[in-house]
Amino acid sequence: MEVLKTSNSTLSSLDLGYCSIGPDGAAMIGDLLGSNANLQVLHLNSNGIGQDGAAAVAAGGQSLNLSLNLSLSLNVSLSLNVSLIG
Repeated sequence: MEVLKTSNSTLSSLDLGYCSIGPDGAAMIGDLLGSNANLQVLHLNSNGIGQDGAAAVAAGGQSLNLSLNLSLSLNVSLSLNVSLIG
């Protein structure tokens, strides 16, 4: 995540898929997104970031003045309550 801490004029695409980032890491990425205005593509697939992490990344992405292609597939876990009547 060091690459996101500094303003980077050449970074346009970043793939962090399958890196076990989790919700705390996603929140950190969300906080750091504003310093990279050239970032256009961010892949965070299958990192277990959950709904809170996804919201943090989305909030950070809103600070960018350009369109960000954000991929969050396989992150939000679903909670199912199943009742079996026998």
